[in-house]
Amino acid sequence: MRVRLTTPLVFTILCLSATSHAQEWKLYIHDVAAGRLDSVTVPAVPDDGQVRSSGWFAGTLPGRADLPDTMPAEADLLGTMSRMVPARRHTSVSAYPARTACAIRVVRDTTTGASCSAVLIGDRWALTSAHCTWGQLPFAFKSDTYRLYPAWDDSTSQTPVRYANVKRAYLVTDDHDYFPMDLTLLELDAPIGEQVGWVGMISLPPADTVHPFVAHRLSYPATIDWSDTNRRYDGDTLWYRYGKVRQSDFNQAIDCDECIGIGGESGSPVMIRWEGGYATIATHRSMYGMLSVVMPPTIFETFLSIMSDGLVSVDERLTAQRDCAWPGAIAIIYNVLGERIASLPVQANGHIAPSDLEALPMQPLWAVVGECVKRVR
Repeated sequence: MRVRLTTPLVFTILCLSATSHAQEWKLYIHDVAAGRLDSVTVPAVPDDGQVRSSGWFAGTLPGRADLPDTMPAEADLLGTMSRMVPARRHTSVSAYPARTACAIRVVRDTTTGASCSAVLIGDRWALTSAHCTWGQLPFAFKSDTYRLYPAWDDSTSQTPVRYANVKRAYLVTDDHDYFPMDLTLLELDAPIGEQVGWVGMISLPPADTVHPFVAHRLSYPATIDWSDTNRRYDGDTLWYRYGKVRQSDFNQAIDCDECIGIGGESGSPVMIRWEGGYATIATHRSMYGMLSVVMPPTIFETFLSIMSDGLVSVDERLTAQRDCAWPGAIAIIYNVLGERIASLPVQANGHIAPSDLEALPMQPLWAVVGECVKRVR
């Protein structure tokens, strides 16, 4: 299954007649090249109990090596997951899906240093933990240059694709502290996912009971193993563990009994088999219990909107829902700072006239139609 993702301009269209009393979240956008931080309010998406997911793509490079879909032998378990070993012992690092795992490295002068882990979720999009790249308030970015190396193993790239630089980073939070969600979307300056592929992302509904999954963690540990201080990792090897993780209805997180994470594993995916391919249900956040963050619906929908392909019309979903498809409907256009810059008529088919869109200032814009968020070319 393939969903093509590109990076056109973004608009937010708010129908005057639409009313919403939902909690508002903030989207922070860091433009690395400009060194600029912008923010805009996005509407909360109610948790309706649905499983939300995006598509996966195996890439144009040859090679697929599926990960185990059954639990490891009892002797190999440490808690509920297998003991961590180099990924090459279980799979080909250059094959899908292992090659979608990325080492995040910080550029310092002419060298790079190990940082965190990430996973490709689009042609030029990756998911990682927010604390890997963002500081605390006012959400300062930690470094000028982050690079993502897919299929990084044995201190080198295992595919012809070397790396891509982080171009922008997107952070969504409902509070002044990102850590409870601790998820960030990275936009890259090259479509490396076209060749190596990507996994989908999944937003799970609240759990009334504990749901077990056989899941896979691919990561780049880069510090001392605090459960065995004689062992030290350098961030130059892709490591792997798998087994049962569970969704707790208490903290809405994925955890692993008795597992202890290692610095550098932050941002690594909790990956499961999904619709013939693979998808990540969480990213690693904390070392104790391998605590990871499940993606709330608001973050999922916002990230999906940012990645979604440009539209010829305002929103195909809008046309189906007929939310604003009536004579006289007005759309208010805001820029990324939340400043109102235009009011445009919405046509009876639910679309804004192309000529009206072309007349808008050439700058990144956001727009919301009721509770629909969609990207426009």
